[in-house]
Amino acid sequence: MRYQRFDPSACGFPRPKVSVLPPLGWASLGGHKPACISLIGRHAQPFSRARYALTEALRHCDLGPGTALLAPAYHCRTMIDPAIRLGAQVLLYPCGADLVPDLAALRVLLAQTQAPVKAMLVTHYFGFAQPMDALMALCQAHGIDVIEDCSHAMFAEPDGAMGRSGRFGVASPYKFFPMTDGGLLWANGEALPEPRQAPRPPSLRAELSAVLHSLRGEPATALQTDAQRPLPSAPRGADFVVEEPGVSLHYVESEEGLRSLTWSRWVMRRTDQARMVERRRQNYQRWLKAIANLPHCRALFPLLPDATVPYMFPLLIEQPELHFGTLKALGLPIWRWDDMAMSPCPVARDYRLHLLHLPCHQEVSEEQMDWMISQLVRVMRQTAIKGIP
Repeated sequence: MRYQRFDPSACGFPRPKVSVLPPLGWASLGGHKPACISLIGRHAQPFSRARYALTEALRHCDLGPGTALLAPAYHCRTMIDPAIRLGAQVLLYPCGADLVPDLAALRVLLAQTQAPVKAMLVTHYFGFAQPMDALMALCQAHGIDVIEDCSHAMFAEPDGAMGRSGRFGVASPYKFFPMTDGGLLWANGEALPEPRQAPRPPSLRAELSAVLHSLRGEPATALQTDAQRPLPSAPRGADFVVEEPGVSLHYVESEEGLRSLTWSRWVMRRTDQARMVERRRQNYQRWLKAIANLPHCRALFPLLPDATVPYMFPLLIEQPELHFGTLKALGLPIWRWDDMAMSPCPVARDYRLHLLHLPCHQEVSEEQMDWMISQLVRVMRQTAIKGIP
């Protein structure tokens, strides 16, 4: 397995002017409902990150050398790092344009592989639920454990469907709650097995550092909205680096088994979840309205179901070499998975550079939303005026 990574070091991109993830603000606090449904007090095991929760889940599925994991071709590196860490083979299955797993391709992959497949990772991208029934039936027929990746999912309701179908589920609450770390592992229909590695508490220094980081808050950033100011040129000099197999720099073996910070769990328990859900949905709808007639881009998910709490706003752009670079040069907080493992899946190859993740979290202010939308509109409309196809 090889990786093609976008290297922006020569571009000189400025620091994003809006936080990609929610910073702690006093407006965030005030809720007293149990966080993440009843998982915290029942049988969820806390980790510092979901990647280490996934490692533990894969160990419980007996994944190791000579075995294989089914993982989506569209992925971030930390989704497959745990399997590589355990010495297993990773089989990347194709997804459709809506990121739903391709069942026909999965059947072909299962028929061709020689290694016993122990588990399948199913990702609920951007908070939008995957259809699980057919996937569960296929895996049950082949004796494969299903692990639901809920890193993009927010458990807002006690009866939420995401994370309840597979044998295990993992989540990244720090992507929704204003805290510095946090991962969860839980089991469905069984007690969570005893951890293969004894949990370790974080250090006192790490706890104090997290508290100070939160109390300092996010520094104010000047947002320039002058529509007459010329757009910056898209930076040149970015390179694409091919990397050999191995875990990414984001996976630190010494952090395996490390529990999440006490401060993070305190913040999660006291976050106003109703406000979080409402503001995330409002911001997502604002993005949808802003790009409705905008050239050179479209929403990956143009409809927001009633039960969906979005993680980010996924935007497909036509000219990443121009649009991505210009938007980053303006200081927009853009994320994308441009360092994934190479695969034959055409959707993953296309989305690697064309699918942008834009923030819609609850702490984005009205001024920040106005600024981000204005900059996106400027870039897309002015490149259209210039006749760029």
